[in-house]
Amino acid sequence: MIRMRIREVSSCADHRQVVVVLEDGTGQQRLAIGLSADDSRRLVRELSPGRGGPDLMYGFVGALLRVSGMGPTRVVLEYEPDAGIRCAVILDRGEGEASVPCSASDALGLAQRLEIPLYASDEMFTAPAETMSPPPEAHDRHDVARWLDRVRPADFRRSSRESESTTD
Repeated sequence: MIRMRIREVSSCADHRQVVVVLEDGTGQQRLAIGLSADDSRRLVRELSPGRGGPDLMYGFVGALLRVSGMGPTRVVLEYEPDAGIRCAVILDRGEGEASVPCSASDALGLAQRLEIPLYASDEMFTAPAETMSPPPEAHDRHDVARWLDRVRPADFRRSSRESESTTD
């Protein structure tokens, strides 16, 4: 297992996707994870200072864990052939550990909120690239680098029209 941290988060309006880049403590190993815009809203809110503050759901989950006496010890991201990325929050229940599966965006958000270590399995770095859920449209490495340079935190805020459609 390799300990990771969130390096950056950016969005791609063309693909309605959020890209989270993780890196190890040395900055030598990086891992990019594509998340749907809908699945990543809580994560983006948790990581982005500004309007509304951090996401309430992660605070709620943290409070439930404290009351239950289960201590989250780490978040693990693993690669499973033919399935993609699998994520879990590992809890210490006193009599042993329990692994609770969750989405990648929630795993990252909980690791951030609960201040617990985030690990990626070695397989995340050794799996063949073509099996790691390629983006819908392949892009040249330089196009991606230019796009990452242009992305700003404001790109993650909902437009007023999008906010109105979610309240209907």
